[in-house]
Amino acid sequence: MRRLSTLLLTPVLLAAQPVEQRLTLPNGLEVVLIEDHALPLVRAHLSLELPGSGPRLAFLGALQPGAGGGRRGAQAMAGALEDLGADLRFSWHPGSMEWRLLVGSAETEGAFEILADSVFRPLYDAGRVERKRSALRRQSQEATGRELALDRFLGGLGHPAGGRLVPEGTLLKLGLGELQDYRRAITDPRKARLVIHGDLTLPVLTRVLQEQFGTWCPVVTPQPEPLPLPPPLSEVQGLEPLTYLGRRIRLETSADREAFRVLAGVLAGRGLPEGLELELVLGEHGDGVVLAHGGPGLRVALAKLADAGLAEGELEAVRQRLREERALLPLHPEALVEARIRGAFEPLDGYPPAGVQTRLRAWLDPAGMSALEIRGPVTPSH
Repeated sequence: MRRLSTLLLTPVLLAAQPVEQRLTLPNGLEVVLIEDHALPLVRAHLSLELPGSGPRLAFLGALQPGAGGGRRGAQAMAGALEDLGADLRFSWHPGSMEWRLLVGSAETEGAFEILADSVFRPLYDAGRVERKRSALRRQSQEATGRELALDRFLGGLGHPAGGRLVPEGTLLKLGLGELQDYRRAITDPRKARLVIHGDLTLPVLTRVLQEQFGTWCPVVTPQPEPLPLPPPLSEVQGLEPLTYLGRRIRLETSADREAFRVLAGVLAGRGLPEGLELELVLGEHGDGVVLAHGGPGLRVALAKLADAGLAEGELEAVRQRLREERALLPLHPEALVEARIRGAFEPLDGYPPAGVQTRLRAWLDPAGMSALEIRGPVTPSH
């Protein structure tokens, strides 16, 4: 029945594919338009690649939500969005800042002006900076040694959950002027991608983007903040013994990216050996991150999983699920835009299963992984 349902759906979904067009502005901003006039709505997602991660970027990421831009302070910005009936949301991860905009197509031009202000004409209020500084100081002061070590470990791997705790000493040194200047310096249109879905035509969009984003000029990008990779072995006192092993993977080819997505799907649905927790996630700049944690037998369990390999049936089941999910994307605009930003539209059958097996063994091999050892409290001697 499931096979029949898939066959019946396929012609309808293929017919519903929206028109996709691409352009690049003179300043280097890459734009994808998915033209769809079914509803009078426009959805935009702008992703800006950042130079690594570090304390200043963590401060800026925490400061940006609700900030002002252009000639508008935070309250004026919120009021302008409300007047347009637009929704603008911001998120930050190590390696990227992202904005998501939803607005009626009749208000596109005004909403895109606000988006441009937020992206490359940020305006921070001194009082708000100090309030956020105090909140981040409390967060750093209250963090345990275990939390601090894990944050640094994950941040060094480019994991999206790491690199968020700002050292107290760094927070005290960062002033409003330095934050504002650094924020402008790292917003380079050549490092950004804008995906738009909705009730727009390419000529109209091109005019709006040239008016609102055409003045976004790249500046000399500062050197990334020094953020050392995790040491081969770190120790911190914790509540119970726990080992973290991690590897950052350069996903340079479409075959690498396909293998990573398929492996993540297989391992998410498979029962893992006892004492092993494992995740494969996309991290900083689209690199893959393999993170395993567990008890004393973690390395042995991970090595066994790598040696066991994968069954061809497992690989094909995940590929088929991904194919079906992609076929349904045109019916879900938000997911469609997200997939375009993440580059998740490459072929799923580009190479044989043996290529997945080879990568599995290399990526899950505990040898050469960075490690964090969290050890239990020391029992005092009598």
